[in-house]
Amino acid sequence: TVRRQRPRRLLCWALVAVLLADLLALSDTLAVMSVDLGSESMKATLRYFQHLLGKQADNPHVALYRSRFPEHELIVDPQRQTVRFQISPQLQFSPEEVLGMVLNYSRSLAEDFAEQPIKDAVITVPAFFNQAERRAVLQAARMAGLKVLQLINDNTATALSYGVFRRKDINSTAQNVMFYDMGSGSTVCTIVTYQTVKTKEAGMQPQLQIRGVGFDRTLGGLEMELR
Repeated sequence: TVRRQRPRRLLCWALVAVLLADLLALSDTLAVMSVDLGSESMKATLRYFQHLLGKQADNPHVALYRSRFPEHELIVDPQRQTVRFQISPQLQFSPEEVLGMVLNYSRSLAEDFAEQPIKDAVITVPAFFNQAERRAVLQAARMAGLKVLQLINDNTATALSYGVFRRKDINSTAQNVMFYDMGSGSTVCTIVTYQTVKTKEAGMQPQLQIRGVGFDRTLGGLEMELR
């Protein structure tokens, strides 16, 4: 019985990694990341809401969001001084609550496949996210009932994945690789060095080092489309 369940568990963890760990990374790659709240109104389809995570109402990115998506009515949260989506006089959502809905739905898909509860997750975030934005992601995960084991930059996750699947190509000679990622909302360029190093515990082991990161958090397919 244990042997039969093991492949399914491995597939389950792979699905969790795709649905949860890369959620925010995918949101900048897809043409539109939106949440449809079940109304025919444009106001109820919240597009690119992740751009508002952890931002004060007077943040320039909030003003940019208002200009790009005038169909969304944003109001100021008097307690937190952040913004909320006003769908109707009785219905309001913060960006963190909307992300919590996405995480909760993603987890439900993984649980249906795994046929068991899922409470733990590793979530990737854009490399340019500041502490307030990262706290907003953690808050959204708590709303979804998820225990976040780690937040990891999505460019670091990409570099790690590249190294894992090319383990045989890594040797004592340093290899520099550039990862260029232009999505719908941002552009990130990362320089990574791969090299084997000698350790006391396990001898020669592969190692990656992030040499540099450059980004423009407003340059992407959306900006090109709007211009």
